[in-house]
Amino acid sequence: MFFVDWFYNLFLWLGFFKKDAKIVILGLGNAGKTTLLHLLVHGAVKAHNPTQRPHNDSFTYGNINFTAYDLGGQSALRNIWKNYTQDPKTIILFMVDSTDPQSIIESKSEIHDLLEDENLKNSAILVLGSKIDAKEAIGRESLIDQLDIRRFGLGLNRPDRPLDCLMFSSLKRVGIKEMVDWLSNCVDIVNANN
Repeated sequence: MFFVDWFYNLFLWLGFFKKDAKIVILGLGNAGKTTLLHLLVHGAVKAHNPTQRPHNDSFTYGNINFTAYDLGGQSALRNIWKNYTQDPKTIILFMVDSTDPQSIIESKSEIHDLLEDENLKNSAILVLGSKIDAKEAIGRESLIDQLDIRRFGLGLNRPDRPLDCLMFSSLKRVGIKEMVDWLSNCVDIVNANN
């Protein structure tokens, strides 16, 4: 078995085998979901109008082909979130504008709804604090405390589901590599658990 695993990992490393993963990007309006997706797919930051309907795009990182769905964050669009999150192999990114105290309060409720949803009990969730380049942005520990997610347990290798919080800036491209690395590491965990 050792040799089979060794050759499989070698072929993965060489790019012979590709994995597929599905990401759903959630969050309130103006959190930066579409901007992040555009950056991941096209490598550029661009201003966008508010998302009117769900859309998806794909990008590759390492040996993983990610299909990402940007669902929009206006209250009228939130009722469709469940249509995209029910597959336990789907990785959920929930973006929070770290500069907007009211948005953080409202995001807390939405995140807790996801974390307490019995259908999502094995789904990986990554909370992303956005816009950390702005002077009014709060830090990771403060965001974790204000969202009250520490009580759910944080970490990639949790027994039930990966759950974590990372901070990033699309504009300055800070934290993007850490986020994509987390997603890549999460793919094998999610596939093994489901």
